Amino acid sequence: GQHEEKCGKFGLSAEEDNDEDDDDDVLDGFDSDDVEDGFSYYSSGSSNVRPTGYARRPSWQQKHEETRSKIRRDKMRYKDRVGSQGARNAGFVTCPYCLRDFSSDAGPKHMTWCKQHTERYGRP
Repeated sequence: GQHEEKCGKFGLSAEEDNDEDDDDDVLDGFDSDDVEDGFSYYSSGSSNVRPTGYARRPSWQQKHEETRSKIRRDKMRYKDRVGSQGARNAGFVTCPYCLRDFSSDAGPKHMTWCKQHTERYGRP
């Protein structure tokens, strides 16, 4: 199988590499009941195959994804509602140089800076 293929790559035959005494020393005190069915360190080479105990996502991850999708959905609903009312520019001043929106307090300060920047360097 796979073990013979690996040993063959290093110039060893399966007989030369088969040291059963070494395996017994390593496995002393090891309880085979602790190993999950279907788990193998020597997998078939497919990296997307998971051991049987890990087939489902953890519950916290599933709840997290549901919460994020709900937040995204609610944001889209809010943007659609606000956009349909035309309230986006209410109370905002649009800069004639960069076409960005600013509050009534920050708008004049920005426009002075943006005018100088545009004259000196071009459109920001």
